[in-house]
Amino acid sequence: MKTILIGGGGHALSLMEILTDIGQLEGYADLRPNPLMPIAYLGTDEEIQSKYSPEEFDIHVTFVYTSEVSLQPRRCIIERYKQYHSHTFCALSALVTTQSVLDEGCAVMEKAVVNRSQIGKNTVINTGAIIEHGCEIGDNCFIGPGATICGGVSIGENTFIGAGTVVRDEVSIAPACIIGMGSLVTSDITEAGVYYGRPAKIKKRVF
Repeated sequence: MKTILIGGGGHALSLMEILTDIGQLEGYADLRPNPLMPIAYLGTDEEIQSKYSPEEFDIHVTFVYTSEVSLQPRRCIIERYKQYHSHTFCALSALVTTQSVLDEGCAVMEKAVVNRSQIGKNTVINTGAIIEHGCEIGDNCFIGPGATICGGVSIGENTFIGAGTVVRDEVSIAPACIIGMGSLVTSDITEAGVYYGRPAKIKKRVF
């Protein structure tokens, strides 16, 4: 069954780099064509859902976030395509141990490591990120390039972890958080909000 990418921006282009056979892709959806994409533009979300049935095609959501670094628009897109099966992609250079579990729709990018952990639906483990043993990462999370999630960490759904962030072992992070790049999370985060710093502190609450 061929897969349709939902989104034709930067993450879609990065995903193309980890594929050994782009022939497995039917094309991509977006508001408008991207001339850099090497596969066919198939139309908008409305056109995809009217022309390509979930019985015949899988999808993979490659839209990640807006300039506000919110995963809410991505969550809405995932909900819109909930009747489709979401395909998981994993780079050949990534290391996913045999006792790890990747749910549907995940993307594990170049040289990322997932060590005996559970990764929720539609979550992105970006380039060089490390998920250590015993972690539970929720649905629709984004773990940025070079982030290190130490052992036994729990991250709630719809949470963004910025590039280069370090989360110490046994920490829990509430759903719908944004952790700014380069932050150091040393204690539990119990409410949704925007956090950054070393150690990370709340800068804005999300109601």
